[in-house]
Amino acid sequence: MKNKRLKFVLIFLYIAVAVLFVLPSNFQAITPGNVTNVDTVFELKDTETSDNFFTVSVISYFRVTHFQKFLATFDKRIDLSKRTEYDESLSFSDTVKQGKISKESSINSSIIAAYEFSRKYQEENHLTHIDPISIDYVYQGFITYYATNYLNIGDIIVKINNQSFSDYATQLEYLRSLIQTKDTILFTLDDGKMIEIKESTSFIFYPKYLIEKTIPQLEVQKALLASGGPSGGMIQTLSLVASLLKLNLQDLKIAGTGTIEMDANYTIGQIGGILQKTHTVIKNKMDYFIVPDYYRTSLDIEAIEMRKLSDKIKIIYVTNLEEAMERLVDIYEEHIL
Repeated sequence: MKNKRLKFVLIFLYIAVAVLFVLPSNFQAITPGNVTNVDTVFELKDTETSDNFFTVSVISYFRVTHFQKFLATFDKRIDLSKRTEYDESLSFSDTVKQGKISKESSINSSIIAAYEFSRKYQEENHLTHIDPISIDYVYQGFITYYATNYLNIGDIIVKINNQSFSDYATQLEYLRSLIQTKDTILFTLDDGKMIEIKESTSFIFYPKYLIEKTIPQLEVQKALLASGGPSGGMIQTLSLVASLLKLNLQDLKIAGTGTIEMDANYTIGQIGGILQKTHTVIKNKMDYFIVPDYYRTSLDIEAIEMRKLSDKIKIIYVTNLEEAMERLVDIYEEHIL
């Protein structure tokens, strides 16, 4: 009898341990990660690439165990959230594909924004000591990041209702107008396949570009496309601008996060994991942390907690690329001149 009772207790303990320490919950977590110097991504020919700028990453756990979930509730640096139906619909390979799509789009958008902005800045400020800056590129269309049906991740849409587009903003606005008026939507893919959207569908698209030529010549470390996410867009752009305009920031370390939107103002878009990224920046002893202006007044818990850390890191809020450049010049004048 005692042996049976002991056996029952051991089985119960085994199951309890398995549930707590092995079986995943339906929660996911984001923790502080690392900083990466942008000069490991870009290399300009015959031009020194700035080593002052750093992207900020987080570590994502797609399914934490019940014990990990319990521990996470006691650490403000960890963002714990329940997995959504959208999260559950994605396979691991889907997640990897999405990461590569968003990262490649982010890098190409950064390059285009940086070259176009720097060329204009050079002309307006008569910076004759700087070599000519130019870029040739082609907008190829939407690349599908997510769709509930009809489309697959990675599908490229070159036409909508037989209409072509020369830029992302125009194509996006046209699609939104069709959705609002509930008109027929006919997508043409890059392989010629045509898809008619007949019912309500959720889409997430990124811009797809082909960069043909840059002056000065730029090389991108393709291996780094394996890591996903668009949140380095703004700081990648700013790093390239500083390099192209030969802005010497000496030993300053400037981290940043936020997307670069391909609109007329190159708006800086919000991202996830802002609190975890702030802790990462502090841990790595950065001098400045540039973030989207959204977080200046946001009532999100993470944004509120982030602002409480402003005594440990100098946080700069920016709305668009021009404002980010103005803040960068302020930093230059404060520390270098």
